[in-house]
Amino acid sequence: MAIMQPKWHVYTFLMLLCVNVYAQEREQIPYNMGSQNDTLTLTTFQSATTLVAYKFDSVTLFVHLADFRIAFDDLWNTYKRESKWHTQHKSDQAGSTLKTWRFLDSIRAIMDTRLRAKDTLFLSRKSFRSADLGDLIDFFPAMIDKNRCTIVDTKGQIHLSVVRQKGGCQVKGGGFGGRRYFLPGASTYFIEAIDWEAD
Repeated sequence: MAIMQPKWHVYTFLMLLCVNVYAQEREQIPYNMGSQNDTLTLTTFQSATTLVAYKFDSVTLFVHLADFRIAFDDLWNTYKRESKWHTQHKSDQAGSTLKTWRFLDSIRAIMDTRLRAKDTLFLSRKSFRSADLGDLIDFFPAMIDKNRCTIVDTKGQIHLSVVRQKGGCQVKGGGFGGRRYFLPGASTYFIEAIDWEAD
């Protein structure tokens, strides 16, 4: 929960669900098709603006609300449409899509009515996954790549550099590749972006 601190519908929903679940199940599988690392330098925000803080397992990413709203509103609109379709057709997915859309709608209501200038909205991977959602797919990796976020670890330390690992992995039934992001010296990544998949 957010706190202050015709057939194409079915296909779209199943595709979103598969992306979320598959991404969760394969986390921390080492790349086995080669990889390369580079270090990205980040800067802290230059001016106080309205922010979203999204907590992963080992870090929290702070991003501008305006950037977050673009990706979030896309997801909100998709689930609003899917929920309406599944409810009208009384499908087996009606209950779960409605639950997910209500979760997203509660966050949207806070952003629309309760956030003021320089406020921070706190969200978490745990709450999104409780609603059967992933981490907005490629949004947070894109913010890191564009130097449009600040990263804070669990001890409250700001990190101005992050290791980006590019690589691929062959798994049973196919493979995938993309980008993984680590704090310097860490052996596990805190988020992954999938750039390609193969059957």
